[in-house]
Amino acid sequence: EVEGRKYRTKPIALKVAPPNTAGKPVTTKDGQTLGWAEIVPAKTTAYVGESVPVEIRVYFDERIARSQVERRPEIVGEGFTRQEVSDPSKENGRKDGRNFEVHVLRTAITPSRAGTITLGPTDITAVISVQRQQRRTRSPFDFFADDFFSDIFDQATHRMQLQAGAVDLQVKPLPTEGRPQNFTGAVGQFEFSAEGKPSNVKIGDAVTM
Repeated sequence: EVEGRKYRTKPIALKVAPPNTAGKPVTTKDGQTLGWAEIVPAKTTAYVGESVPVEIRVYFDERIARSQVERRPEIVGEGFTRQEVSDPSKENGRKDGRNFEVHVLRTAITPSRAGTITLGPTDITAVISVQRQQRRTRSPFDFFADDFFSDIFDQATHRMQLQAGAVDLQVKPLPTEGRPQNFTGAVGQFEFSAEGKPSNVKIGDAVTM
């Protein structure tokens, strides 16, 4: 109500899906895993206010010629704040006897309440290119063929949808015993520094801190 006049918002619909804690790997028709992802926190138990490093790890079959995470994903959930996700770095990994190229994106979350909080699930879009041997003409969009890596011609680019499954984090309340009187809630080790540029200015000039 504003100055005696009533205003009403229009309703919106929100579709709520059940959580997928297992993640969704991308496979061929014969069960070969082409890519999958996971959320890996540095620890599974933390205190309220403690910063916890978290990695989003995206795995690609080593036979894929080129792979790239299309955009930086976010870790969704309630009961925590999050830092911006970094650009991916690449490393080699091995799972179930197979080699993968692993794209690692890093961030950190800070729990704001005690109890169980859930990180994710997180949806990830990747673009991949596969080098193929020319044996017979075939649609480059026949992506999930049984002979995927050996029987389709040329090199084709595809968009791959992945999902990293949800991970639970147990958050404990901060202990009260031995707590300093001036404690304000920050947990961890911190370093602070300040710098102003430029160092020589005239009256009225702006200084960037």
